[in-house]
This record gives sequence, C-alpha cells and structure tokens, in this order.
Amino acid sequence: MHAVTLLEAFQSLEDPQSARGVRHPFAGIVVLTLLGMLAQIREMEKLVRWARVNWDRLREPLGFERDEPPCATTFSRTLAKCRVADFQAALTTWLQARVTEATTAGVLAVDGKTAKQALDDNGHPLHMLNAFVHDLQVVVGQWSTGTEKSNEPTLRRRHLAELLEAYPMLRLITGDAAATPRTDRRNKTRLSVFKSKATKAIRSTPSLTVSRGPP
Repeated sequence: MHAVTLLEAFQSLEDPQSARGVRHPFAGIVVLTLLGMLAQIREMEKLVRWARVNWDRLREPLGFERDEPPCATTFSRTLAKCRVADFQAALTTWLQARVTEATTAGVLAVDGKTAKQALDDNGHPLHMLNAFVHDLQVVVGQWSTGTEKSNEPTLRRRHLAELLEAYPMLRLITGDAAATPRTDRRNKTRLSVFKSKATKAIRSTPSLTVSRGPP
C-alpha cells in the first residue's frame, strides 16, 4: 500500500485559486503553513521570514518552483479560501496512513482544553475538545465547543462514530467527569462508568471508559 505523504494528502483538495496568474501551488501553501504552525509560528510575516531562511530545503519537497516563498498577503488570501472541513479531511487522510503503520494499544483520551491563542469573534478564548492517542502522541480529532465547556458531551457523542470509523485500531476511549455516560448501540460500543476509590486525602473522581470490546 502506498504511504500517503503530507503533500499528497493536501493535493487532493480542490484548488480555489484562479487559474490565471497562479504563482504558487495551493497544496504547497497549505502544507507550508501547517509546518510553520508546528514551529509555533502564528503570524504571516514571521512565516514568510521562516520560509525564506529554510527555502532551499522547503521549495522542492513542497512543489514550489519560484526562488522566493509566497508573500504574507498571498498566504492570507489563499488560506481564506480553504474550508476548515476540507483541511481536516486531508489531514485525517494523512494521519490514518501514519497510524495504520504504527504499533499502538489503541487508547484514546477525549478531553476539553481552552486554547489561549485561539479567540472567537468577540475576543474570547475558544474551548476545544481534543482526541489524543496516548502512545502515538498525536491528536486525531479537534473540535471547538465555542466558549462553553458544557458543550463537550454533545460534541463527544456527535464525533464518536467518525473517530471509530476513521481509526478502527481504537479499543479504549477515556474521558473525564464532563463525559456523559450512555450506550451507543449504533456503533456497537459499550460504555461503563467507574468511580475511583477515594482515599482520605483525595476525593473520588468519576471517569468514563468506552470499550469496543475484543478485536
């Protein structure tokens, strides 16, 4: 089976750029932005400077042909045309190939965290629900709950089926007390709630375990 590269995964996206006057490949711009984010770069001007310093190593592998990386305006205008759902689908395709190749116990933690660097239209920090594979150290799903943590159970139920379908190697899903216990017969999952034994110094903390059963 051919291993999908990061660039190949994003080349599957429809190029929203006008055919006239295109100077840089759409997939290359998106992947370059993603690499910059992994390097903790959040501003377009800084991304351009970082790309320029590393251009000899980035240009050919990402499909660029010009001697200079795109300018900040090109990054902004191009990324504005990229739908979040399409980006997530392409990234999932790449992650699936990586996860399939790896050896994993299939334990997934689903938990919500407030993103300090992500703000909504009113300037409030976004609360994100993250799905994290323990031993692979990779986030395979992430969804915004807005500013309300109370939306976590709804999002968890809404995206459980797609996670199990996209990553069939998952065998155990854990969550914190915010998780709502229920049986999802459609996905043939068994949910059971365990309450940890309390000591005199530590209060008991409920935790949620979702098991798919034997492989």
